[in-house]
Amino acid sequence: MWAAKKKREFSSRKVNIVIDAGHGGLDPGTRSFGLKEKVVTLDIAKRVYSNLKRKGYRVFLTRSTDKHLSVVDRFQLAQQLKADLFVSIHVNSAAGLERVSGVETHFLDGSPFFGKKKSCQFLFFKDKKDEAFKKIIKNQLREKIDNSRALSNSIQKNILSFLKNKNIDVVDRGVKSTGFRTLLRSRVPSSIVEVGFLTNKKEAKFLSKASYRNFLAHGICEGISEFLDS
Repeated sequence: MWAAKKKREFSSRKVNIVIDAGHGGLDPGTRSFGLKEKVVTLDIAKRVYSNLKRKGYRVFLTRSTDKHLSVVDRFQLAQQLKADLFVSIHVNSAAGLERVSGVETHFLDGSPFFGKKKSCQFLFFKDKKDEAFKKIIKNQLREKIDNSRALSNSIQKNILSFLKNKNIDVVDRGVKSTGFRTLLRSRVPSSIVEVGFLTNKKEAKFLSKASYRNFLAHGICEGISEFLDS
């Protein structure tokens, strides 16, 4: 397993963790009930950063201000920082479905590469001499997806557990495999955390509170820590 391999090589406290606050600058993300996604995600990301630093981890933010970054910018930065782990924080929305609420975490869907109905191939491989290289790349991709799933499960579980301990009931929307470009471009285990729905009045009220955002940050931090130390 990725985490166990890293632990044999060096302390998990020396892993480079990159925390990404979704949207920013000219891209506000979801807007509802007077809140902007870019503001909420940045606040939570900073709290996750602080929590991880207190635990002794090496952690970086893709942005620490209201700055616009493209998907490419985010992952070029992560590569420059030699990221071993990438977690992106977002807020969900469901236009016209105000009752929809809950927390969900995403990792890269591997079915286009490995499923029975796979639609994506490694097109640059032309002949049999490339088969060994193709096998290596597929194994690396499968390992990344497997570890991304484990990371996402750990984050989702710890967020829900921490909120439950605070007597806050939220809908568990589960861990989902998706084809988000953010996840596809990542070279390391990665997760996207959707911390709630701004289009849900009750959840938006929660997200407007610093104390609740701190609870979410604590859950994300514990999920990352649990994954690295497992």
